[in-house]
Amino acid sequence: MSQKYPQLGDDKNFLLLTGELLFQPKGQAGYINLGPLVMHQITPTSEKKTVVRSLRFNQKRTVREDIVSMDLVYVGESNEFPPETFAMRVFGTQLADVTQTAVTGTAATKTITGCLQRRSYDTGIRNATEVSVEAGQTAAVAGTDYNYDAISGMLYVIDGGTVIGAGGTPTDITFSYKCPAITAAQFKAMTQTQAEGHFRFIQTDAQSSDARAIHDFDGTISIESADDFNGETQKAKFRIHPSSQPIITMPPVA
Repeated sequence: MSQKYPQLGDDKNFLLLTGELLFQPKGQAGYINLGPLVMHQITPTSEKKTVVRSLRFNQKRTVREDIVSMDLVYVGESNEFPPETFAMRVFGTQLADVTQTAVTGTAATKTITGCLQRRSYDTGIRNATEVSVEAGQTAAVAGTDYNYDAISGMLYVIDGGTVIGAGGTPTDITFSYKCPAITAAQFKAMTQTQAEGHFRFIQTDAQSSDARAIHDFDGTISIESADDFNGETQKAKFRIHPSSQPIITMPPVA
């Protein structure tokens, strides 16, 4: 069977289409994979200007409508977010990674001053192990006097404990711990509302692994929302406005 190129007016070529979006930030090498799109639409819009002709007795007649501008908008939803795209979700920029040095062998200690009950304090240590807390020479009891959250590194002083902050008296405590080495990404939010770069949208058929069209263009991307869609977390909707005319490659199909 000879190969043919799909026609733009052939509706079957636009059914059940999915896609993978690649983004190359301006001034950087290599593409960031924004993940497979769970939804996408390509929305051409145009602005028209009515041309009228003056007739006798102040009458006018519409002659034609001219297209004065066109805009092709790519809209999609994805639930895969590497750190580079998380920055866009918070309208920010990625800062240098934060590194926590491992503590093994002898436990390290930190002093936290003026602790009160029903308050939380940042130990600055994530995923700490072999945690112990003392107020002076008195050992505090986990679950009775305090709780430590390993993910956030926060220490919460429990109301009603007898060791820390009893009777409303501020208490200095010693936090002892061991911890692994951790490298965490850090972002500064609200520094920008969009990102510029080059895009490659690889359109595929849900019933086939073959590419149906490849779109290449420069443009800007902005996150419209990062809500919880139908109970799914880490899912965001974004909009891309091309700043150059997209070049669309249509591979032949059987």
